[in-house]
Amino acid sequence: MIGNQLASWLARAVLVLLFASGPVASSFLPTGFAYWFFQSALVAKNWLYIDGGEIWANWGHPGANASVQWNEQTFAIDLSKSWTTDSVVAVWRNKSSAPISKRPDLWYDSKKDIVRSVAGWEYNKNGGPSYIGPPQEWEFQPKSDGSASWSPHIGDSGGPAANLQTVAGQYVTTEDSHFIYGGYYRTPGGGDEALSQMFISNFTSGKYENTTLPKTLNTLLSDGEGQYVPVFGTQGVILYFGGQMSENSTREQLTPVPLDIITVYDIGSKRLYQQAATNAPASRMNFCSASAGTTGKNGTYEIFIFGGRYSNSDRGARDNEVLQKVYILTLPSFTWIEAPNKAEYWRTTHTCTRVNNRQMISIGGIPGDKEGSISKTETDALPHGLALFDMTTLEWTNKYNPDVAAYKPADIVTASYKTTGTYPLWSDPGLEKIFVRTDAPQDTSGTSTGTPTGTDGSGDSTSTTTDQEAPKKKAPVGAIAGGVVGGVAVIAIIAGILFWRRRQQKRGLPKKYKSVPHGTSEMWTMGNIPEAGGKAVQPVKSELWTMGNIPETAGNPIHELPANKARRVSEIGPGK
Repeated sequence: MIGNQLASWLARAVLVLLFASGPVASSFLPTGFAYWFFQSALVAKNWLYIDGGEIWANWGHPGANASVQWNEQTFAIDLSKSWTTDSVVAVWRNKSSAPISKRPDLWYDSKKDIVRSVAGWEYNKNGGPSYIGPPQEWEFQPKSDGSASWSPHIGDSGGPAANLQTVAGQYVTTEDSHFIYGGYYRTPGGGDEALSQMFISNFTSGKYENTTLPKTLNTLLSDGEGQYVPVFGTQGVILYFGGQMSENSTREQLTPVPLDIITVYDIGSKRLYQQAATNAPASRMNFCSASAGTTGKNGTYEIFIFGGRYSNSDRGARDNEVLQKVYILTLPSFTWIEAPNKAEYWRTTHTCTRVNNRQMISIGGIPGDKEGSISKTETDALPHGLALFDMTTLEWTNKYNPDVAAYKPADIVTASYKTTGTYPLWSDPGLEKIFVRTDAPQDTSGTSTGTPTGTDGSGDSTSTTTDQEAPKKKAPVGAIAGGVVGGVAVIAIIAGILFWRRRQQKRGLPKKYKSVPHGTSEMWTMGNIPEAGGKAVQPVKSELWTMGNIPETAGNPIHELPANKARRVSEIGPGK
């Protein structure tokens, strides 16, 4: 025990020396770095800020197995200069009194020039197990040198931090607001409860809004992704996709959310819809996404996703190559496209963001190998765990270019629109009003039919009437006679088309998904990470983690792994 405590103290001392209180500019990450994951990132002005998660390294002891330290620093990478992933430098500052956590919610309020943070599964700074802490919100003002000096946010008492400390939610920022959608929280009794609310922080008014989400659309979502698309609707829309859905508030049953179901939140009307998407890849959680940020010449828009892992409750076929590929959601056609160049290794619990006109950066994550396994005793093959993806050429690179040309859709994206048409078969008539732009070339391949599935913030179903009564005029008798004959034929044709399209719509947007009971050996994991000194801790239910039986994170002392023998673990890989 004394030896373990001494080892823990020495590891933390090394961490403090490696990451001084700063700001400090130096080679990125510690000596003997292996991998890091569960971090969050955002771009503010000319800096890429990375915060949260945990770092694994041998901490200056060559030949030793990697061990963990919570990331107590906020890193910043200069985006005004060119760099490569193996030569990039960063500035950092120790967070001192600010909480440290897995996947914190970060957002940038450009109107007040403030970066804020809330939520996340918190780590104990003394090396103890992680936990869901008390509600608190922190902030810093970006500086020209990239340093981050965190302080408690003092503001509207109705803010999200005054209500709940959530984890595994979907966090999206627009020009005017920040949205916290779904996730879950810890009840006073110690249980996990799915969050059926959306918190909105308005940058202009400085006020917060708490909206209860309608249960009719299965909105108890966690571990998924969300992206803001500014070009549709009166104020833009937010798309939510992937992750896993809770059947009820207690999270006793979790169901993978297929990527052929896209939840659409129309900001202007504050209504939620669901739209069927075609050619969808396998469902996944703990993946990353980024948007193109630029509208195509025909009023189109693209979202990119990469990596992740299959849910433990997903019993479908698993292929690790699927997780190595980038997939593109084309809008407004709602069609998925597979990018041709896959990454060398798949990864999960990483984060992505667009860093310039057209490059998406993938940050950290637990790397997977070509055999579909996760190895936590080997070093990430990517320098600093970083990789850049060009959203126009669809190629991976290690070079960041601040002056890269403007984004334009790749040839396969343009070809897809020509093949599938600009618009899909709408799952709700209200979506057609949101996504069909009058300033873009019109395509008649899609139309709207079926029962509306939109809801407003109250949770009540809403219906949009699209047919308007035309002015009544008297027609000539001859025209009436001819019209009767032609009208019968037209009615028959329309009836046949409506019948076919409704059948297709039902196939594309299932109402019920198969559930897998939560509580099997695959669904309960050792969520707590052992103390740095090697003392094992008791397992807890942790949906944000659910990483399977990984020795270092399943309550076993870190020192139990022999330094001269690598162990390969496959429970959280995509399987065969």
